[in-house]
Amino acid sequence: MHDLTLFTVPRPFEGPFDAIQRNAIASWLKMDVEVMLLHEPGSDVPDVARELGLPSYEVAVNEYGTPMVDSIFATGLAHAETPLTCYINADIIVLGPLDEAARTCAEAFDRFLMIGQRIDLDMQGANLSFDGDWRGELRRVIGDNGTLHAACGIDYFCSTGNVWGDIPPFALGRAAWDNWLVAAAIRNGVAIIDVTDYVTIVHQSHPVVADIRDRPECKNNYRILSEMGHGSGGVGHASWRLTAEGTMKARGG
Repeated sequence: MHDLTLFTVPRPFEGPFDAIQRNAIASWLKMDVEVMLLHEPGSDVPDVARELGLPSYEVAVNEYGTPMVDSIFATGLAHAETPLTCYINADIIVLGPLDEAARTCAEAFDRFLMIGQRIDLDMQGANLSFDGDWRGELRRVIGDNGTLHAACGIDYFCSTGNVWGDIPPFALGRAAWDNWLVAAAIRNGVAIIDVTDYVTIVHQSHPVVADIRDRPECKNNYRILSEMGHGSGGVGHASWRLTAEGTMKARGG
């Protein structure tokens, strides 16, 4: 039986996001994990979930139709049947070994939050083949064209269930919510572990809305973050790290 469940909220499987999200999910299914797809009302995600043989569940949205972070985590944690859970963005390819890293963290700590930086890569909307040495080939492409993203951006949160308590009503993908999750876990005395050196993840570049941070949803997320008064956290705030060799060390050690 698996001990880790990955859950995500894909966009509609249209345009470049069809290939991007299928690439991501295919990479997850190469690991020893369960995968769950969450979705907003009226989405085509349940159809894709049935095609892939995966469970799917609806989550709440705000007045703009954007999925809400509190509903996403409540739904994912409620339906997961494994001791370890991981929210991951739907455009992230996992080269691995994220599942092994989670088990190593679980052996070291009763309560933890595992996070890491990503590699940004323009895949040109390609549908990847996950046969043969796909990891080695993708690593070669990363070596030529990949860029390490700043430590403030976080694309997955692997944990021993709910290590945050009540999550505020942030809008997904609209800034600040990821940094709140790190700060909240720190406040709750949870071990924060940076596994960047051990787990390679790839963010497939895609079109973004140029003025997204000026929109009401972003401003509301920042307002919530400010009103909570707990600060903002990132990968750089981790007190532990998992080395490339798989050894757990205190930050700076």
